[in-house]
Amino acid sequence: MAEAEPTYTALVLAGLERDPGRVAIRFGEAALTARECLDAVYRTARALAAAGLGRGDGVTVLSGNRPEALLVRPAANLLGCRVAVLHPDAPLAELVELAGFAGTSALVFDPVG
Repeated sequence: MAEAEPTYTALVLAGLERDPGRVAIRFGEAALTARECLDAVYRTARALAAAGLGRGDGVTVLSGNRPEALLVRPAANLLGCRVAVLHPDAPLAELVELAGFAGTSALVFDPVG
């Protein structure tokens, strides 16, 4: 029997686990290590699970280009959730339509924009 190909999430987590002390994400003057990213992924996954999300649920991310938004995808995928990412500059009516089309069970957003 052939071994299954690793998932996107498994590859991301394995890459972060390989060298936890290295810088994994830079954002402006700030930097997050791989360990900090892993901690954020698992913390976010626990929060999503505590909110009742699980396999097959849709998580929609509405945020600018921020590290926290990037880390929502692997966190949600750990739970088996689908993820849609929307651009915050789109017209409101379009965002509402896309979130509905994506089958959004939870909206993760950046309140600052």
